[in-house]
Amino acid sequence: MTAVDRRRQVFLRGLDIEHTFRMIKKSLGLTHPSRGTRETGGEPGGRGCTKVG
Repeated sequence: MTAVDRRRQVFLRGLDIEHTFRMIKKSLGLTHPSRGTRETGGEPGGRGCTKVG
C-alpha cells in the first residue's frame, strides 16, 4: 500500500466517523437549529427583516 492510499483511507475513515456521530446526535434530538437562519431573516433572536414603507 502506498503512502497516498493510506492517507486516503485515513481521510475517508474520519469522514465516516464524523457522519456517524452527526447521525446519532440528530436521531437522539441533540441538535438544535443555529441562530440566524434563513427563516428568521438572518438576524439572531428571530426578529426577521423589518421593512419601512
